[in-house]
Amino acid sequence: MKTNVWKSCGLIAAAAALLLTGGTTVAKPPAGPNIASSSCGGVPVPASGNAYCSFEGNGAGVVIAQNSCNVVGACLLLGNGSRIGRDSCNAEGACIEAATLGGSSVIGNGSCNAELACAFAGIEGSSVIGNDSCNDGSEACEAAGANHSQSRIGNRACNGRAACLFINTGDLDTGRAGTSVVGNDSCIGLGACAFIAQNGGISTIGNNACRGDFSCFDAAQDFGADEFTGSVSAIGNNSCVGEGACQSVGGFGGHSTIGNQSCNNDYACEFSGAEPDNSSRIGNHSCNGLTDFTDPDFPIGICDTNRGIIGNNQRNGP
Repeated sequence: MKTNVWKSCGLIAAAAALLLTGGTTVAKPPAGPNIASSSCGGVPVPASGNAYCSFEGNGAGVVIAQNSCNVVGACLLLGNGSRIGRDSCNAEGACIEAATLGGSSVIGNGSCNAELACAFAGIEGSSVIGNDSCNDGSEACEAAGANHSQSRIGNRACNGRAACLFINTGDLDTGRAGTSVVGNDSCIGLGACAFIAQNGGISTIGNNACRGDFSCFDAAQDFGADEFTGSVSAIGNNSCVGEGACQSVGGFGGHSTIGNQSCNNDYACEFSGAEPDNSSRIGNHSCNGLTDFTDPDFPIGICDTNRGIIGNNQRNGP
């Protein structure tokens, strides 16, 4: 009997030791976010978050570098896949809900400093935004790479109100996921690159391209109806610079390829390859002439409604 009492005491002591050692280790909460002391209002961020930064879950894996998210409401409900560089996301709602629902969002330095600029970026998808991008206007780059899509934006790109708005958000109704790439110094100006590959299309834009009002509007926006093979748009370096340039290229089931330094005028390349099963290919240094205003109610761009192939150095009339 005495032996059994000592055995019971030994078991209790062992259990207590387990609780104080291994048991304590098991109960230890997971690592939280890595936040620079100068970010999120410059005050410690509790697990529940503060007015500047909060998290979808426990914040494990979230990284916020120096001097970022310092406006109330800037970085709320971040997903664990959020990585924010220095001097970024300093505006109301700038990066809210980035990388939620298992997504990934990487934001470089000096980026997303405008209201809702990169809100919902990478939600249930993948978004990479370079340095000094998605600034100078509200909603620039909002929802980039959302809904299972992939979006990559270079440096000094997508700057301006609504520039790259909804770029590659995917289609919630059909589940189609798109892919888009924007080069450096591209998509600058009101509406620049709006709706690129929005509902499942594929869009590639080179460097220093689509600069100006409505540039690249509707480029590869949508797969179109189920029977269509999908919208594809490729735009080269230094191309479609000007108001309306590249408007509707590749949208709704069409395929459009535009070379380097082409269609640099108002409405140039309008409607190129923009209908189902049509293909438009424009070479380098082509269609740089003036818009035809013979009918003031319906100005015609140099490559307006083009389908087929236009070679290099073509249609460059005065």
